[in-house]
Parts: sequence; C-alpha cells; structure tokens
Amino acid sequence: MTDPQDTTSPDENHIIAERRAKLARLREVGIAYPNDFRTDAFAGDIEREYADAESFGQAQLEALGRRVQVAGRLMAKRVMGVTAVPAAEHARPSL
Repeated sequence: MTDPQDTTSPDENHIIAERRAKLARLREVGIAYPNDFRTDAFAGDIEREYADAESFGQAQLEALGRRVQVAGRLMAKRVMGVTAVPAAEHARPSL
C-alpha cells in the first residue's frame, strides 16, 4: 500500500536508489565519507589573538603570512551588495 504522505516522485526514488548503490560500492572499498581535512586553529582563538585592531592592521597581518585551516558548518551567508559574510559554527565559539 502506498503512503499518502509520500511526496517523492518515481524519478526521485530512482536517484535515491542510485546514491545508495554508489555509497554501498564506496563502503566496499573502504572510502565512504572520507575526511582527511585537519584543522590547526579554531575561529574563537584566532579572533582573540588578533582582537587588537590597532596592532594588527591589514599590512601587519599580511606581513605575518600566517595561514590557518578552520573547519565548521556554514550556517548562514549574509549577502550585502557585492560582499558576502559567512556565519560558521564548529566545536568552539562561532564566528
């Protein structure tokens, strides 16, 4: 019997079935959902470290040449004209 609340079309069911089959093949090889990205900093820590805007202007920050890897989940994207500001959250304080 069909579920009256099921709003998926036959095309969607086919796509879902294909995705599950692909995932099963990936799991067989052992690479399903690989995650080799490693963070080396947290947003809250960086924000506190460079909070003094007078000591760390754009030129000073560029001179440091520091690169960081921060991971998180993009929760929102605030678009203001041609500028977009992401709002991310992760295990530590959010940006």
